[in-house]
Amino acid sequence: MEIVKVAVSISALAIALLSFVVARLADHLSKKAEDIRTLLGDKESVAFGALKLLRDGIPSKPRDQELVMMAIMQACVFERSDRARALLYRVIELNRAAHHAGFAKALDMVEHTFASMKAYEFESEELDLERGNKRIKTVRKVLK
Repeated sequence: MEIVKVAVSISALAIALLSFVVARLADHLSKKAEDIRTLLGDKESVAFGALKLLRDGIPSKPRDQELVMMAIMQACVFERSDRARALLYRVIELNRAAHHAGFAKALDMVEHTFASMKAYEFESEELDLERGNKRIKTVRKVLK
């Protein structure tokens, strides 16, 4: 009888520990997703995300790095706030030596998206990419 009680107690402890680990993992994944959403949000969120990257740096896992660099490039091109973009440029500047290829790949993806829109021959009232093209050139300067 005592063995059954000990086995049940150990099982309960194992389940509780497993639940805790799963909850922590879910929380960690949620925070990573939030970091990406922050860079693609309103100007205050983008600026906060850039400040967080300045403080914490680029994530260490390659998959996370790729997502963050893509979000940075999207924000550099589409964010209207000069101050938020300046913070993003600083993130690139501080991390370009270690992550130049990743930043360049992410910027190329944005540039290819813009280039693909030429096939539709949109009127400037429908889709004006001039500002975005200027910002792509600006980010290229920061990357050099």
